[in-house]
Amino acid sequence: MNSLSRFVRSQTATALVAMWLAITAAALFLDGYWIGIMVGLLGWILLAASWNMVGGLLGQVSFGHSAFFGLGAYTAVYLATAHGISPWLGMLIGGLLAALFSMIVGYLPFRRGLSPLVFSLLTLASSYVLLFAVSGIPALGGTNGLFPPAVGQSVWDMRFDSPVSYLLLAGALTTFALATIQILYSGRLGFYWR
Repeated sequence: MNSLSRFVRSQTATALVAMWLAITAAALFLDGYWIGIMVGLLGWILLAASWNMVGGLLGQVSFGHSAFFGLGAYTAVYLATAHGISPWLGMLIGGLLAALFSMIVGYLPFRRGLSPLVFSLLTLASSYVLLFAVSGIPALGGTNGLFPPAVGQSVWDMRFDSPVSYLLLAGALTTFALATIQILYSGRLGFYWR
């Protein structure tokens, strides 16, 4: 049985069908406020799925997991506000930076054979380091944070005419992430992880 047929029969596929039914219903019947709530919910689903990969699949406890998630998001917004870089490229750069930072944090405990507790404490410490670093730099928004600029009129600038477009984009990104996780889980790499 190949990875695609296992994916189609998985709980993830069922959850994605339910998610897209909810997205369709929201697009047809809800106003902009509730659509914004759903976009946020899809972001939280991504965070929960990424933590589940580390904590559930790999069995490692990450106390500061949101720091990696926030680093990627913050990088995308910073590049858009300070340098005018498209959010699409910013998301890619932010994701790569978060992956690099997580590899640095995970290198010491996993390559040196230290206790898994060291990894947990390093993730917690890294979240505080990032929090205090961002809070102390006025160019990064200080304690108020950053907000993407309301400039641009194109898809390249991630500006859409309707809130439904943001919902569809968030749904597509969530679908891609959950499908990738499920394919990894049901494949050879997932077998080794388990």
